[in-house]
Amino acid sequence: MEQTRHSQSISPTILSSAEHFFHTPADPIACVVLLGPPGCGKGTQGRLISESLGIPLISSGEILRTNVRQRTMLGLQAQKSMESGALVSDEIILQMLRWRVLESDCTRGFVLDGVPRSTRQAEFLETELFGSDRRQIPFVVVKLEMDDQSLIKRITGRRVCLLCGATYNLETNPPLMRGKCDSDLSDLVQRSDDSVEVFRKRLNEYRATSSRILSYLSLRHGEIPEIACNRPIEHITSELLEVIRGSIEKPVLEAEVL
Repeated sequence: MEQTRHSQSISPTILSSAEHFFHTPADPIACVVLLGPPGCGKGTQGRLISESLGIPLISSGEILRTNVRQRTMLGLQAQKSMESGALVSDEIILQMLRWRVLESDCTRGFVLDGVPRSTRQAEFLETELFGSDRRQIPFVVVKLEMDDQSLIKRITGRRVCLLCGATYNLETNPPLMRGKCDSDLSDLVQRSDDSVEVFRKRLNEYRATSSRILSYLSLRHGEIPEIACNRPIEHITSELLEVIRGSIEKPVLEAEVL
């Protein structure tokens, strides 16, 4: 997992707001799905929401690495695919996800980062993960957005320490010494997939795929809330919490009317 030089902490204001949402530790919270282009800050916001609400952050990369490290049956299948140079199939990732959300820390909900990345994964979330009577927890989908030029500027300015993995940004979080890690003075490099050409390709692939995913989810949940990410991190987190609260309170209010 990447680490940044300055880790983001949760402000007292956000914590107070989160505590106001939920009255007891036993209250169900939500299953939160964060959608958004690469580089928009889904990982950062996912971690902050997870810590604010006390529910786990689950990423496709995390469950894949865990299964491979623990040499589960699914992990061995995934490792075989990776060693052959093939992509790990949707079915393997989704079965890993199915087992992960059955763990005790997911009882009150969780935050998903990196899923869904295809309409097949979106269908799985709807029909198999959230479609049963077993899980009576609100399903909240939020789209994080940022314009392409800002994303390209953010991603192409990213630099990573070869030794410790710390991540910097030449504009927003530069190292104290040009080209050197603050912690160990190792060289900072640009990842091959952070070049303009490669990132544009990733971005175009995301735009094409996400439009189908959003169309599918919108048919089932109505308009998907969209949050602009070219703002201070704390403002984005606060708005995310408001969206989650609104999604939880809406069914309750509708039930009271009925």
